Amino acid sequence: MKSCEVCGFQMFDRESVCPNCGTVDEGGRTKSKTSGNDSVKFYMAALAFFIPLIGLIAFFVKKNKQPNAARVYLSVAVISWLLGLVFSIVAFDRLQKIAESNYYRVQYEYNRNYDFSGK
Repeated sequence: MKSCEVCGFQMFDRESVCPNCGTVDEGGRTKSKTSGNDSVKFYMAALAFFIPLIGLIAFFVKKNKQPNAARVYLSVAVISWLLGLVFSIVAFDRLQKIAESNYYRVQYEYNRNYDFSGK
């Protein structure tokens, strides 16, 4: 058994192409099948951050031909989704506290102005 020089995946001695990353082993020389065109586009990463669904779609479109870029797009989309979830929970909690404080303020004003004596 030998391991791929790029990703470390264990493969049989007779295999010349890594089944994990697609690197071609040519008699001691390795040639990555994705080395030249596996660049992450900044605008795609930014788009994946602001619209996580686009990051998910980009992952599935590029996962076979550009695995590193696909992982970046997926990671950015997941981080964006998690941040959105955290911000939503915090905002909901703050709005709930504001609503409760307004409710009690209105109740206080109502009770203060109401004549309980029955006159």
